[in-house]
Amino acid sequence: MLISFKIASTFSHQSVEGGEPKMPYVQVHLLEGRTEAQREKIAKSFTEALVEILGVSKDVVWIEFVDMPKTHFATGGVLKSKK
Repeated sequence: MLISFKIASTFSHQSVEGGEPKMPYVQVHLLEGRTEAQREKIAKSFTEALVEILGVSKDVVWIEFVDMPKTHFATGGVLKSKK
């Protein structure tokens, strides 16, 4: 399972308090083929962690899933579609 995890904080007049960003945006890159149930578990777990660590409301946590076709990703010089 390949997951690329990054957090980018967005800024708006509603999400900034004392200059600190309050709306985390998470982009999760997964190789194609994950189920909706797996995505829901990831979304729930990441949201719970960010709520606990950053002290934000779960309603402001954004999570985007990006499918990576196995023909568009390689490791060790070999496409994942060939492994």
